[in-house]
Amino acid sequence: LAIRVPSRSRGRRILDELDVGEISPAFIGEVYDPEAMRMVPTGVYIVRLEGDEPSHRRPFEDVEGLVRADFLRRDGEGLAAEIEREVLARAGFRVVAPGLPREAR
Repeated sequence: LAIRVPSRSRGRRILDELDVGEISPAFIGEVYDPEAMRMVPTGVYIVRLEGDEPSHRRPFEDVEGLVRADFLRRDGEGLAAEIEREVLARAGFRVVAPGLPREAR
């Protein structure tokens, strides 16, 4: 899909005001919708990225803390629920809703 921002100069001005790695505030741009055969409004962000480093393998022990912190930041509640289910399953416990009739358990 082709994206068109309101104006090239505005997009350049927004880009010039950003620091490396910074994301612009959202603004409205247009994207071509082939089913409707017309341009439709959509949200747009501009990200300033200068250069990149090729990926390289590192031992898991070196990055384990970073991986754990990133995962917790992304889905801490889901991870906590998964750990709780695993611990309860190992101990042989079942969690049921309070007040649920015994035959439904």
